Amino acid sequence: MSDDHQIDEFRQQALDYHANPVPGKIEIALTKPANSAADLALAYSWCCRTCA
Repeated sequence: MSDDHQIDEFRQQALDYHANPVPGKIEIALTKPANSAADLALAYSWCCRTCA
């Protein structure tokens, strides 16, 4: 197997890896409600129970 062929094969494997089953390397999913401005304000608040 030539070096060029190995590089082409590796490149294709990398493209397939990142394209299937869902394109991209990572996914971010909401775990809390974000339906209103109030929800978003709570989500971005820095305080927690130990701060009070």
